[in-house]
Amino acid sequence: MFLLPFKISPGEENMRLDLEMLSGWRELPDRPRLRFYGWDGQWFSCGISQNPSEVKELLPPGANLVRRPTGGGIVDHRNDITYALAVGRNMPLSEMHAAESYKIVHAAIAAAMDEIGLKGVSLAGIPPAQKNGPLYSCFECPAQFDAVLSDGSKLAGAAQKRNRFGILFQGSLKWLPHWGKKRSAMDAVAKKFADIFREAIERVDFPHSMENPHAPADKKGRRD
Repeated sequence: MFLLPFKISPGEENMRLDLEMLSGWRELPDRPRLRFYGWDGQWFSCGISQNPSEVKELLPPGANLVRRPTGGGIVDHRNDITYALAVGRNMPLSEMHAAESYKIVHAAIAAAMDEIGLKGVSLAGIPPAQKNGPLYSCFECPAQFDAVLSDGSKLAGAAQKRNRFGILFQGSLKWLPHWGKKRSAMDAVAKKFADIFREAIERVDFPHSMENPHAPADKKGRRD
C-alpha cells in the first residue's frame, strides 16, 4: 500500500488531491493509496448533497467551508485526523457492498486505537430511527459501523465515492490532546489499513501529475 506524504493545504486543494488519488495516479502501479493531511486555516467540510450556502450560515465566524466529493454531513476539521484512502476497482473493498467496506475500514481504525492504548473503541450498531435534516453534522449521531468510544460517542466516520476507477474513502477521526500524538494514531491506522490488503506500507512522494494538474499531457495522457 502506498502512503503519501502528510501535507497541509486549503480545503479545495485537499479535495482535488483526494480525487486525484482515485483517478489521476498514472505514474503509480494499481495499488491502494492512503494519505493523511491537515488544513491550512479553520476548515469545515460538507457532503456533496448539502447546500454550501446554507451550511456556511451555521459555521463560526471566520471558518472556511469546502464541499467534499463524497456524501455525509458537516465535519469540523479544526482538530481532527483526516485521511483519504483510494482503492482500485479490482481490489478488495471496491467489489464489496458499501456497508461491508465501511465496516472493514472502521474495524481497522478500532483495532489501531486499541493498539495505541485507546481502549473500548467499537463499531456502532443500527441507530434508532431518526430524521437527519439536510444540514446535519456528521459527528452528532453515529451511523451503523462508525467507530465509537466506550460512552457511545462517535470517534470516526467516513463517506465513499465510487466510480469506474474504484472507490475513495474520505474519513475523519476526532482527536483530543490527552489521547497522545496524532502521528502515533496515523501510523497505527496506516498499518491496519495495509493489513486489509495484506500489503506492506511503501512511502512514496506525490506523483508529478497530482502536484501539477495543469501540466501538458502527451498523447497517452501522461504529464511530464
